[in-house]
Amino acid sequence: MGFLFAAAVVLLIAALVLHSAHPKRALAIAALGLAGAAAGVVLLLIDTDRNAPAAIPVSELALADVAITHDRYGAQLSGHVSNASARRLGTLTLTVTYKECAGSGACRVLGEESPRLFLALPPGQTNGFSILLTQGALAAKPGVTWDCVIASAHSDF
Repeated sequence: MGFLFAAAVVLLIAALVLHSAHPKRALAIAALGLAGAAAGVVLLLIDTDRNAPAAIPVSELALADVAITHDRYGAQLSGHVSNASARRLGTLTLTVTYKECAGSGACRVLGEESPRLFLALPPGQTNGFSILLTQGALAAKPGVTWDCVIASAHSDF
């Protein structure tokens, strides 16, 4: 479809160049360029399946060895993800929740963030991941616990 737009632009430029020497030919070329641009817009609007990645059920994925470590770059969330689905895992969105719990069992949420991992994990395989966290310093505070779950996952094609 990008080729159609490029061809329409080339035809419109050619029409502008030919305008002074051959006005009737320029008008015909401009009409072809506008028709191509209109066809491209119509195709863009009616194309509902533009390589939309399919959702992968969270139940078909598993996290293991998830940890938050601190280094000179900040707080890193790392671990392993296993893909038991039939599709290749492309995008994985996690939810990390930081809580401060009192002795009575009541917990107060201090913060939450949703790091997004871009993977190319084939079905049936496990791979490691590591990503910087923006609120990871909360995990280093005394009395703060954290939890990491998979929020959503999509195939890459």
